[in-house]
Amino acid sequence: MAVPQSSLSSFSFFTAKGSATVSGPDIESQNRRNTPSHWFLVTHPSGVTDAVLNHAYPGQGTAESPFVVDFLPEDGSNPLQYPMSKKWIITLLQALATLAVAFVSTAYSGGVFEIIRYFHVSTTVAILGISLYVFGFAVGPLLWAPLSEFYGRQIVFFFTYAGLAAFSAGAASAQNIHTLLILRFFAGAFGASPLTNSGGVIADMFDAKETYAPVLLRRRAAQLSKIAGKVYVSKMDLSVTTPKAEQIKTTLLRPWVLLFTEPIVFLTAIYIAIIYGTLYLLFAAFPIVFQQQRGWSAGIGGLAFIGVAVGMLFAVAIAMVDNRRYVRVAAAHGGRAPPEARLPPAILGSVLLPVGLFWFAWTNGSDVHWVVPIVASAFFAAGLVNVFLSLLTYLVDSYTVFAASALAANSVLRSLFGAAFPLFTTYMYRDLGIHWASTIPAFLALACTPCPLLFYWYGERIRMKCRYAAEAAAVERELHAAHEGREAPVAVAGGQTGRPPVSESGAVLSEDERTVVGDGEEVREKRK
Repeated sequence: MAVPQSSLSSFSFFTAKGSATVSGPDIESQNRRNTPSHWFLVTHPSGVTDAVLNHAYPGQGTAESPFVVDFLPEDGSNPLQYPMSKKWIITLLQALATLAVAFVSTAYSGGVFEIIRYFHVSTTVAILGISLYVFGFAVGPLLWAPLSEFYGRQIVFFFTYAGLAAFSAGAASAQNIHTLLILRFFAGAFGASPLTNSGGVIADMFDAKETYAPVLLRRRAAQLSKIAGKVYVSKMDLSVTTPKAEQIKTTLLRPWVLLFTEPIVFLTAIYIAIIYGTLYLLFAAFPIVFQQQRGWSAGIGGLAFIGVAVGMLFAVAIAMVDNRRYVRVAAAHGGRAPPEARLPPAILGSVLLPVGLFWFAWTNGSDVHWVVPIVASAFFAAGLVNVFLSLLTYLVDSYTVFAASALAANSVLRSLFGAAFPLFTTYMYRDLGIHWASTIPAFLALACTPCPLLFYWYGERIRMKCRYAAEAAAVERELHAAHEGREAPVAVAGGQTGRPPVSESGAVLSEDERTVVGDGEEVREKRK
């Protein structure tokens, strides 16, 4: 049903072609492309243009039968329909934002000894600047993730990027150590925004078969209701009756439920937390090994991290090559590779990690050429990236609709480890010496080596015995059946079969965990 002309006579706004006044519905408006400019979408997030206003939505526009708002067939507001060039520009910006946040966390380590001298504090207090920043990574996602679900990512990015810049600038000009440490914590908390939301931004644009756009459509429905005087509701809100407060509560609690009830989430989180903490331990240990032991200056000492950078770049190259293998596996399984197909790089990385750490531990003395421990750090870094990329994508493929909660649990735990490890680095290296102190994380990495192999061999059986993993698999099968145009009975948690629009785990899917939409079908969850 089109919007009545009388309700639109005084409404005008900017479209891609400039100013347009809506004069009422016509036949051509039903087929008109909705192609707003980029800046129109920035200033009008709802994306309501004349084509949107005059589109015939199902419903009567009443509270009992509201107009059901969905994206138009050709809709420039739909991230999936962005031009490929725009998608890659946004992807690059998200990568740069994540890089900037990580750089701010690690660049601090090169100035630790200057901070000690300038503020007359102990090494432990100076290193708190690293720990508190990374601790902010654990706190920030608990706020930014639910906010982005209800208000969209754009406003959250604006707010958090401004906060990161302001708090970082304040830390740079701090006149005492207390101010420096407090501002570093807030910089980390605000900087966590791209770490938690960038993946969702990319998924919005590239995941064509299963996506979500709840905030965009909710805004569009609200704007249409305001303009036309009728009742509009987002297609994705039709079956959602849970109050926002309850949804936020679910969003905050589910990561912890997954962490302590799902073995795959728990073991993966522990493994990644250990190697992430070890990375930050090295950030605190490198100044000890290369500046204190070898007498390097702060500037030269920073060059020791080149080995870590080279190792990470090498791991990215491995990931690109391995992706070809994964594509072949997916093709052999009808386009849907099992989650365990993600694990071979993690198996390789689980070997490189202890090799690099043991190598570094027993060659980092001043009697060994400096290039040897730096090469060892490259092996560690390559293993770290391989394990990170492989296990995190394994989590996403295993938990699909619950992936955001699984990743949030992983993010919080690894951030806590990353914050804690640097605090005892100084004491450990002082009491144990540089060799044995570096050996301890090597033994931890060695103990975790079997994890990827365990998942590779027994992962499917483990997942099917886990409540949330089994339920996610059921939803995926339902979605796959919908796309193939057929019905397939699926087993949901609790032993029931049939179509699973209602989740037995009883949780409203947060928008970061995606409402799964396919070919006119919608799979949703409700919490009673």
